Amino acid sequence: MILGSFAACTGGRIFGKISLLEVHSRCDGCYHVLRGWRTIPLVGFVVQGGKCGYCNVKIPFLYPVIEIISGFATVMIWRIFGWPAFIYIELLLVLSIIHIVSDIQYRLLSDTVTFIIVFIVTLYVVRTKLISLDNLFFGCIFFLTIAFLSYVVAWRTKSDALGYGDIKLLVALIPLIRDSQAIAQSFCFIGLGGIVMWLLFRKIDKIYPFAPSILGALWFNLITL
Repeated sequence: MILGSFAACTGGRIFGKISLLEVHSRCDGCYHVLRGWRTIPLVGFVVQGGKCGYCNVKIPFLYPVIEIISGFATVMIWRIFGWPAFIYIELLLVLSIIHIVSDIQYRLLSDTVTFIIVFIVTLYVVRTKLISLDNLFFGCIFFLTIAFLSYVVAWRTKSDALGYGDIKLLVALIPLIRDSQAIAQSFCFIGLGGIVMWLLFRKIDKIYPFAPSILGALWFNLITL
């Protein structure tokens, strides 16, 4: 939960007004410094009734959800991957949360975070000797198909489908796509996730966050390798 809270905070700051170097937690509304029990993951949200104790601005429900999921995910990562893979797979979880939060809040993805995600995924498949020419072939087919469909949709609708940040993030999936079944599963994850994001954000913004869907496909393929 602590790592999830840290990652969510970083994702909220990476394109925001509060510096990443700021040590203390602050309210996104009044920027008041939060101390003590207010900074404890989940506890602060519940005790304060989902609002800032100083300005009564609502705390996004996304944060406690991420804290709960990250705690559960950490346990599962340990059970599935074990030591020493746990270290960089857990780092991948932190980076995934940063991307999800920044995409939902700002519709932006950090290229640096994307690069590290691609590096960690590639390192894992190389260390575990899971990568092959088949992986690269199916992975490249998947990447090019998604990119092509994205540009066709953007051209037909005169609006953005996948942004450049999303296209770059898709590169992380290339080493994990091992066969046609993985391609189909990834299409389903991204497609269904895209529909969910559209339903959630269609009344708020014309640009929808796709990183959660892409990262969902990435994690599914990673776990089922």
